Amino acid sequence: MRFEFVETATSRIEVMLHGRSGPLVFMHPEAFGGIRGDTRFAEALVALGARFVGMNPRGSGGSMGPMTEITLHDMAADAIAVIERYGDGPVVIIGHAGGNRVGRMVATLRPELVRVLILVCAGGRVPPSPEVSAATARWRDDSLPWAERLAAAEVAFLAPGNHFPDYFPWPDYSFAAATAWGAAGRATNTDEWWAGGTGRIFVVQGAQDPAAPPQNGHLLRDEFPDRVELVDIEGAGHFPQIEQPQATLAAVAGFLRREGLLG
Repeated sequence: MRFEFVETATSRIEVMLHGRSGPLVFMHPEAFGGIRGDTRFAEALVALGARFVGMNPRGSGGSMGPMTEITLHDMAADAIAVIERYGDGPVVIIGHAGGNRVGRMVATLRPELVRVLILVCAGGRVPPSPEVSAATARWRDDSLPWAERLAAAEVAFLAPGNHFPDYFPWPDYSFAAATAWGAAGRATNTDEWWAGGTGRIFVVQGAQDPAAPPQNGHLLRDEFPDRVELVDIEGAGHFPQIEQPQATLAAVAGFLRREGLLG
């Protein structure tokens, strides 16, 4: 595994690379960034025969760029620059949590770059409950003790009884990145990206996701039944690839095999 940077006209994007052959899987992490949190998921995909490219959005990890007066078009442009740098044809795009909106915008703007689109959590229309929003606010309150903030993060993001693992890369996380993502989302009409282009979509989501209620994925599947496939992962919330890694990997790998992308 190695790290590089992709320079765009406005940004400098940190990229995590793993594997040297096989179909390219590009991953955009959640709104807070933190692609290093998907290291084990990347390793598992590479072990199955894929090549992995993941990025940190502006403001997280080593990525930098304008953080105000931007839209999801700007965030998608960063992702497109990374895909064009490392891809040699259409790629598999995985958008996790907040990154699912960026992935859907990429598929809308540049459908020729996308072989299939995988959404790990598919929020966008059904908001979290007030209790979950309050927990998210406590998680972001740096005046609180860390233990209290971590407990709030688990309420906001994980299925009941689940915990963030010790290896989770909190230093990569960025409230500035999440704030920029939120502003970009509010500045972009949901209808611009909701459909995720016109190609195949696979939704794999936590059945107990408090942050992006699973009704979102069900709405997407019901609206586009001919091209959207969905799996609910029991015992998982907003981080199914961490909370239920084996079930999530099996679902993703099974879809990629059905699409002829993995042996």
